[in-house]
Amino acid sequence: MKKIVFFALLLCSLTVLNAQNQLSIVYNGNVYNPGDTLVTVVEPDASQFHGLIIRNNTSNDLTNLVFTKRLVENHGIDIWGLCTGMQCVQSDNSAKFTVPANDDYADFYMDVMIDDEHSWSLYEISIHNVEVVCDFVLRMQDFALGINEVVARSSVSVYPNPSQGQVNVRYNVEQPSTLVVYDAQGRTISQQTICGNGTTAISNLPAGIYAYGIAGSQMHKLIVK
Repeated sequence: MKKIVFFALLLCSLTVLNAQNQLSIVYNGNVYNPGDTLVTVVEPDASQFHGLIIRNNTSNDLTNLVFTKRLVENHGIDIWGLCTGMQCVQSDNSAKFTVPANDDYADFYMDVMIDDEHSWSLYEISIHNVEVVCDFVLRMQDFALGINEVVARSSVSVYPNPSQGQVNVRYNVEQPSTLVVYDAQGRTISQQTICGNGTTAISNLPAGIYAYGIAGSQMHKLIVK
């Protein structure tokens, strides 16, 4: 009986894992998988934001999908409308939509409101139906805080490198940015928002080769022995 229960639990885990990989988001040519942080730039005086593409990675149509947002930090950019096709909903949940098998859904945009210059806000977003739940983090910032400008004024380094499993990350960034660590397979191992001049620690890294840096910028190599 124990073996049967174990097998059933393992099968459920694999099913959930597979569901997590069914959807991804494409923005500015970059592919983001569940758990990733997207840094997006809103044009000056924009009332709408376009450019997020929802990708179906399976051979089946994914129907009755809903895009849901939850505000985490509000610093001047408010998403007040979610539009799928011609249907715009002023709510935390969009109308239902379908992404065809092995295809992209680009007919999606958001109504936004920008309070002033140098604005940014952080949202947790989910694309889901009764079978699929894929969660992402969305950081929206105005043009004055565009990712290239942020990266140009930022520096990040780690020590020791090589490491025995724990590293200290020294950073100097003028605007809130996302510090990410990827493993050799491109999976997100760690991510956190950093700002200013300081140091943070990342612990319990298994032996391997990693990439670290600010999301959207050039990555650097980290070796853990």
